[in-house]
Order: sequence, then structure tokens, then C-alpha cells
Amino acid sequence: MLAALLLSWNAEASEVRGEATGLLHTWLTAYDQDDDPVADPAGYGDPEHDMGLTLQRARLGLVLELPDPPKLTGTTVWMTTVVGSDAPADALDTASSDIALIDARLGFDQDIGRYHNRTAVGFQRIQYSRESMIASADLVFQDRSIGATHLVPSRSVGVSAAPSLDWGKGETPVRTTLRFGAFDATSELFDSSGGGGLAFGRLDVGWGEDHATWSADGDSALGAGASLVGHDVVGATDLTWHVDLLARWRWVTALGGLTRSTVRPADGLLVNPLVNLETERTATWAQLGGFIPCSGDQGLEIAARYELFDDAGHLEDNGDVSRLTAGLTWRNLVPFVDMGAGYVHREELHGNAFDNDTLRIWIGARPKVGFGG
Repeated sequence: MLAALLLSWNAEASEVRGEATGLLHTWLTAYDQDDDPVADPAGYGDPEHDMGLTLQRARLGLVLELPDPPKLTGTTVWMTTVVGSDAPADALDTASSDIALIDARLGFDQDIGRYHNRTAVGFQRIQYSRESMIASADLVFQDRSIGATHLVPSRSVGVSAAPSLDWGKGETPVRTTLRFGAFDATSELFDSSGGGGLAFGRLDVGWGEDHATWSADGDSALGAGASLVGHDVVGATDLTWHVDLLARWRWVTALGGLTRSTVRPADGLLVNPLVNLETERTATWAQLGGFIPCSGDQGLEIAARYELFDDAGHLEDNGDVSRLTAGLTWRNLVPFVDMGAGYVHREELHGNAFDNDTLRIWIGARPKVGFGG
């Protein structure tokens, strides 16, 4: 589709440019408190890694851009395709670890004065939260919170838009963004099985780089957002609201989020519902970090994240979990390579408790090569 689109335009009016990207996350479990040869029952936030190496994430991507096509001043048409594999976040994560398409979108960006917009169609991440919009390569611990994994589908086929407007003067004006989209609820790439749909809306107000946990230049930022997600699945409906905040002053960044999901069984179905009664699910997390700059864009990011997760508000069982992660990542240790280490303490708040603290070392490589333009 994109090739036919490019050939139809005058090559003298604009030039195609692109970028090839890669991502490789490798974990070394240096210590695992659970040394029992028999696996514990599956628990939220526990990948159940034994001591040794694990390939956590591997991706290859290609982005093509056509800036300022004829009759579309201030517009960039683009296409992105990413293939790879992600290891499940924990034993309850239903995501497949097979090699597959991770992102496949066709879209356009508009930048006209104070007005900006990004519209995309295809298989894409559902950007309902600040955490979901932080690229995997930029996560300080190379993973997301439990709630981000289990409360809202991470990706699906659909269409999304994000119009925004800048307010104020200066190089970093305040930006207000309204994000919204409609998706197939099955999260399947090539199958629309009639299992329902997903729609979301989000309002963001931000100043500076408010989707980054660190800044090599010590630039401050502030951002707040709120979203609503409606999700119909076979046997149930799920209504989720979410709020989050990021504040960075020079080298110190604080961020966090709160998500509440209400799942209601549908009436009159001949299939077993997802839940048998109305169920409230809650996730909250907070992270505090600091960045110690070194030469160039190198630096040490030190952070701690605490999170709580409850998969059924009316029950007190092993679905009530807390997790504390603390560690550091050396950003750009060598070009395009990060390396870090951290300790993870996870605890069941009710039910049966299991010893499964972990000491983890991680390496991330994110090479990219631009061409054209």
C-alpha cells in the first residue's frame, strides 16, 4: 500500500526517508529466592525465572516517512512495521512468546502552527496510560507495572487519533492532547471473531518531555492525564478509568498511576462469563528516580517503584499483590546499549505467601540506522 502511494507522488516534491531499528533485552537472574524445583502456583508479577539467562524481548522494526507530500503541507505520511517476540510478564500473562507482528501501522502526522495531530490505523498499542506510551527501550527496569499488563489489552487492530494544541509562548509551551481510538476487542491480528470492541478516550495536559523518566540535559517536565476505556468481551463488559502524573525537576522524576476496572457479567449468554458477579480490579503504582549525568548522553538512572494490585475487590486471596523494584540503569554505556541491575521484592498480601524475591541484571541494545531524506 505504501509503495503504491509513494510511486504515485512526484519524487521531486519530497523524498522518502526511513529508519531501521532493533531492540534486544536480556535478563540474568543472579539470585532467585524460590529454589524449590516444584513451581509455585502462578502469581501476578512473578515471571518465575530461575537463575540464568533469559531473552526477554527481541524486535526488528522499519519506519518509512514521506514528509510534505503534494497538497498536504505540514503533513508527514508514515508506515511502521515491527516484528519480534516478548516473553510473558508473568505466568498469568496470556501473551504469546512466538515471533509475530508487534506493530503494523499506516498513518500521518500534521504540524500546522500550534496544532498537531497523529492518526494511525493498523495493529498498534492502546495508548490509554502514560506508562503504555513509554517505549520499551526507555523503561528503567525493562518491564511495566502489573496493572499495565493485566487490566487493559496492550495492543489490538484499530484506528486512533491524537489531536493536540499548544498554549503559551516559548520553546516548551503547554500542550493539551485528546487521544481516542476504536479497536477490535479480541487482540487478534488477522481474526475479527465478533468478540466485541474496545474504545478509549484520554485527555493529556503536559509541558516538556512528559513521557520520559530521565533527561540527559536536566530539562524539567510536568504532565497529567486521565482516560476511560470501554471493553466488551464474550460474557462480560469492562469499564476502566485511569489517571496518572509525571513531574520532573532537573534530574529527579516522580511518576505514578491509578487504574480501576469494573467487570460486569453479561446477561442472556449461553457461554460461561468472564466473571460471575460484578468485580472491581485496582492497580496503583508510584516511581521515584534520579539521573546522574556523565559525558555526552551517558548517565546513571536510579529508581524505585512500588505497586499494588488487586484482581477482585470482594476477595482476599493471592490476587492481592504488592511489588517493590529498586535498581539502576546505566544509560548509553556504549552507543545504543544500556545496562542495569535491580532487586525485586514481591509479596502476596492475602492467601498463601511465597518466597520469590529476585536479583536481576539486564542489558538492553537498541540500535537504529537512518536512511534517505
